[in-house]
Amino acid sequence: MRIAICDDEKYFVDELHTRIKDFFLNKRIDFKVTEYMSGKELTEHACDHDLIFLDVKMQKQDGFKTAEILRKNGFSGHLIFVTIMKDDVYKAFEYEAFDYLVKPLSKTAFEHTMERFLRTIKTGGKQLIITNKNDQRIINLSDVLYCEVINRKINLHLSDGNTVEYYGKISELEQKLGGGFFKSHRSYLANLGL
Repeated sequence: MRIAICDDEKYFVDELHTRIKDFFLNKRIDFKVTEYMSGKELTEHACDHDLIFLDVKMQKQDGFKTAEILRKNGFSGHLIFVTIMKDDVYKAFEYEAFDYLVKPLSKTAFEHTMERFLRTIKTGGKQLIITNKNDQRIINLSDVLYCEVINRKINLHLSDGNTVEYYGKISELEQKLGGGFFKSHRSYLANLGL
């Protein structure tokens, strides 16, 4: 899970980073957090994040302008606005925001949003949550080159050269993957989008 925090207040970035870390460690999901201290800094970098926490009120380039640039540049991930400004909640949805959290951030609101985010990923089709023993890992479908099944072990071969193994049924995996994969053999599913 690739997450970005964009806020010009360092104390809040640190607080949010800790909450994110605690949440994903508790869920046993791999994650990486990148911090940006301005909207301009965020939009100048390649935006391959799955989730961005974005402050609305920032110096020079505010959160809404940042979101506009991100969407124009093709960012299709999830945006969560985090701000002290309660009145701009409806404007946030012009930028396809996943949620809008008000500072100071309540633990209940944060955890509710994150639980909903995980449920959305599980049912959204763009990502796959793999459970292996007690660990969970989120895999972007665009990163999967092909899937190979040997007995009951499924091997997801990823574009970065890694392989993720877990136990499951190819019929269940085929349903989760949707129409973007082709069953070339009873033991193989190939990504048609590559």
